[in-house]
Amino acid sequence: MIYAVCGKPVLHSKSPLIFNNYFKSCGSSDVYTRIAAESGYEIISFLRSSGIAGCNVTAPFKDQVIPFLDRVDDEALRLQSVNTIINRNGVLTGFSTDSYGVYYTLLNCGKKYKDKRAVLLGAGGAARAAAVALDRLGLKVTVVNRTFEKAVSAAHLCGGTAVTPDNAEEAIRKADVVINTLLPEVDIIKSEWFKKDVLALDAIYKESVFQQKAKKAGVRYVRGEEWLYYQADRAAEHFFGKRFGDIKPPESFMEPVKIKTSTITLTGFMGSGKSSIAKNLAFCTGIPCYDMDEIIENSEGISITDIFQTKGEEWFRQKECELLEKLCENNEKKIISCGGGVVTRKANRDILRKKCLNIWIYADMDKSLERVANTNRPLASDGAEQFKALFESRKELYAGCADMTIINSDKDVNQSVRRINEEICEQIIC
Repeated sequence: MIYAVCGKPVLHSKSPLIFNNYFKSCGSSDVYTRIAAESGYEIISFLRSSGIAGCNVTAPFKDQVIPFLDRVDDEALRLQSVNTIINRNGVLTGFSTDSYGVYYTLLNCGKKYKDKRAVLLGAGGAARAAAVALDRLGLKVTVVNRTFEKAVSAAHLCGGTAVTPDNAEEAIRKADVVINTLLPEVDIIKSEWFKKDVLALDAIYKESVFQQKAKKAGVRYVRGEEWLYYQADRAAEHFFGKRFGDIKPPESFMEPVKIKTSTITLTGFMGSGKSSIAKNLAFCTGIPCYDMDEIIENSEGISITDIFQTKGEEWFRQKECELLEKLCENNEKKIISCGGGVVTRKANRDILRKKCLNIWIYADMDKSLERVANTNRPLASDGAEQFKALFESRKELYAGCADMTIINSDKDVNQSVRRINEEICEQIIC
């Protein structure tokens, strides 16, 4: 089965580290990837068309997905925030596990919270979930937000009070717990406002101004990875009916997600649009592009269809294997458009995982069929049912070696290229 995290941005997400480590430890063939979504509606459309078993939802889509779900859990409705969706026979149900992430993170810190004071920075979906968790632990909560009405709404969830940043100093100086849910660059507090024995918890795991202030003050600081892990633990119960138990994240979980290659590969089924996206991405970035099908056709002097007819698919797959290995021998910047069946060979999947930033280009089957209708592709002429069955046989292979997925059903090429650029430009293109 396939699971994923959907967000914008999403390539930095550590959720795949948690879940894929769990699957590996259990001997499961399930996979977990990232979806670079554009909207809540696109996430739901993808879930319905792809049939994947479930997903986590991160910013900025936690409220956007709600109108398109079939069912929504009571707590998610109360918070107006969904971060976990399960797909059971086409019925999509949304849950919120963020408050469990905060609750168990704070419990794990070993402090007593009854009648203590907490300050919550921010009033969005994560803050609202944190407010519920703080209330369960018996803390008296002050919510700080620039938009006072949003602070009031979040404070209402926990019987707390609301203030704007200009009036936050007194509450922070008295706080035993301060939780930050603001963007990394937002600066609304001073380090000298922290009590010496305060616990500072971040919702995010990027370097943040809040982290800098907490460390300067010398107070106990807890990064967002713990929150992420415990909310994922609760999400696992929705996905699989059980939690992680004794299986903990890998050591790399506490390290920043970094792209360690300059080779970008695009994989996907026939008609997904990967070749067009690869060429346009190359044009926009100035990075050389290699289309594997074109290279093999030019080398043999005949089309892929003729190769299949005269030399057979097995001969072609071996040639494909040799070419991918050769193209990935060095770490020079390059974009590679792979053939639709490249993932059927384990050797290729290993290369895609270890040596490439691999992007799965996904299109729903109706759109893919429409795009290949007037082509001469060797495996596209057996009718719609066979076409869809072939995709189903490869779907988990695509997801299993993908660092990120681009949904290319209703986008034009430029939109998909721009979405890829948004995720990778800082680490590869620049």
